[in-house]
Amino acid sequence: PVLLAHRTHWAAVGMLLASAVGSPAVAQTSSTLEEIVVTAQRREQDQQEAGIAVTAFGAVPRDGFVPRSGARAGDHVLVSGTLGDAALGLKLRAGGQESGLGEAHRAHLVGRYLRPEPRLALIPVLRSYATAALDVSDGLVKDLTRLAAAAGAGIEVRYSALPQSEAVRAASVNSPTTVEQAVLGGGDDYEVLFAVTDADLADVLAEAEAVGVPVTEI
Repeated sequence: PVLLAHRTHWAAVGMLLASAVGSPAVAQTSSTLEEIVVTAQRREQDQQEAGIAVTAFGAVPRDGFVPRSGARAGDHVLVSGTLGDAALGLKLRAGGQESGLGEAHRAHLVGRYLRPEPRLALIPVLRSYATAALDVSDGLVKDLTRLAAAAGAGIEVRYSALPQSEAVRAASVNSPTTVEQAVLGGGDDYEVLFAVTDADLADVLAEAEAVGVPVTEI
């Protein structure tokens, strides 16, 4: 399910240092998380690699949970934001050279990989209208397959309708195959993939625009 928690109760935190494996910890407050981040930053300054994994546990209001299994035949499928940015950002981060990209486009793609933007403003809209939802973390095609399997239906998607940033479109000029793979299967965008009924489609588009989150019917 997509993260729609309105209150985080606690978080399980694991830290891996280059010199040793840290024991898993449970962070009770934000200050504990901040201390861990500071420790990691200091390790980085000392040129020691550190990795942090955080799993947050929260709660949703009663009857406010949106599963991935509620979509039905005839629903419209939408996605927030744009697709493929993070996958191309990872490629650039790893030393890949995408010709035809200016510094601003490169910075955008790498930034989308390093700092995904949670669509918190969209939560009330999803709770009110979405019949099913999940985040795009493993690639659009794989997550669409999960949505379709849970609904017991097929999903028809138009590639031309998939939302792409200016940076992704610029990259597609010289690397169309690479971009297509990133858009369809790259993952790590953490956008929200969701379904709504035909009767609610217009309201969803209007309310998403009102809260400043771009959504596209695909």
